[in-house]
Amino acid sequence: MRIAPETRGVSIGLVGNSNPAMFTPAWFALHNLTPSELAEGVRLGVAYVQHSGFSENWLSISLGIV
Repeated sequence: MRIAPETRGVSIGLVGNSNPAMFTPAWFALHNLTPSELAEGVRLGVAYVQHSGFSENWLSISLGIV
């Protein structure tokens, strides 16, 4: 009997110089990283120099400088 795995969440960590404020829902859609509909229906949390975050019902993105 094969048990199918469930995916409940995925986290990706990136290290390096960046500008979190530029990573908006529109930027992800422009670069075909998310569906274009996401940019229209997303809840923008914060967007400033050190942190940016937004979420949709199936996706949550939080970027920051440490």
